[in-house]
Amino acid sequence: MEMETTKTLLKTQKALSSLESPRFNVFDTNLTHLETLEETLYCLGQNVAVCRNEFLTTLSKQLLLSEFQKDSHQWLTVTQAEKDLVEALNILSEKKSFLKRKDNQLEETTQIASEALSTMKEKMAIISNKKGQLENKYNDLTKLYPKVANIQHLIQLKEAIDKVYKLLESATKAQNILRNRLHRLEEILQIFQYLSTEQQIIENETKNRLKNLQGTIGELEECTGFSCYIKGDNSVQVEFLASPPVVEKEEELANSTDSKLTVTMDFSVNNQGHLWLTDIQLDQNIEWAESLKRMAQESKDLSSFIIKVNKVWLPKVTLNSEISSLRKRHAIDWIPEKNLLLLMVKHSNNVVCSIKVPPSYPNSDKIILESITGHPSGWTSSNISPPTKTTLSGWLSHLERLLGQQ
Repeated sequence: MEMETTKTLLKTQKALSSLESPRFNVFDTNLTHLETLEETLYCLGQNVAVCRNEFLTTLSKQLLLSEFQKDSHQWLTVTQAEKDLVEALNILSEKKSFLKRKDNQLEETTQIASEALSTMKEKMAIISNKKGQLENKYNDLTKLYPKVANIQHLIQLKEAIDKVYKLLESATKAQNILRNRLHRLEEILQIFQYLSTEQQIIENETKNRLKNLQGTIGELEECTGFSCYIKGDNSVQVEFLASPPVVEKEEELANSTDSKLTVTMDFSVNNQGHLWLTDIQLDQNIEWAESLKRMAQESKDLSSFIIKVNKVWLPKVTLNSEISSLRKRHAIDWIPEKNLLLLMVKHSNNVVCSIKVPPSYPNSDKIILESITGHPSGWTSSNISPPTKTTLSGWLSHLERLLGQQ
């Protein structure tokens, strides 16, 4: 498509240069500008600008999408990410420079064509008017020729007729030249209309690709559990959503105010024209937040930062949601500083179970029953076998069923 656009512009410039003929200097030496095509060519320039902007937007979203499509292990490779970023920026720079050059060439050609065609039509009208006047004068002089008896008058009349005839021939030649140039300008207009149609096709294809990419991004967001939004020119917002399947009641997680974490990353443009990470903001307090932000700003590995934030935050919000649900069915006391859950068994005489929850829960289901106190038969944790379902909910239901019958 770039080769076709370049050939079309070269053909247009060649046609315009052919209009500058030395033989036409009798009437005007500056017939090199075209103006009646202004509206059509202005619309064409607008289409080129719109196409260029949508192309750059699509390319930036495609680069972002390609990062999300990679395997998570590839996200941790900083060197490869930097190479891909440099390659993408080079491609973007080349495309942007090409579109800018073509846009400048098209604007220059449009201005020349708009000014020259208007001037040419004005000159053509003047020449046609002069031609008519000369024809009338020639006819008048021809009628007077038989009536002149004086030889001197006849000679002067003949010279005047010859002069008028030469002027008439010159006007006819000039009119023919203008007709030829007008025909060439009509061909140039057809070329510009064809170019406008091609740009419209490119614009429609770009919109369809953008629509497909947006659909793919939506599918990826559903799979990964987080969404990415571009806020302004220098800000990106990532929203993390807790995964409902790991909690028994999805409605409770959806209604929780802590079920969504928003991370805002601000960027600035450095002297080389590259984006530079300047600030990271989280709308919730999570463990190691400051450490993770410092690591992201130093390493510039945003993919690794997003993965680590998700690993730290998701277990916490999932555990809190599950504990909130368990409080409605069991008599429990949660001690977050020690990751310890105390269960007061129903239908028993002061039986209390101490359950240790690992920090990585629910990613790790190695829940430990540390102790049992107050059991009339002196049962300890060694007397209880693990349940079939080793989640926190499964442990509590298992202990209630075994110890509540004693």
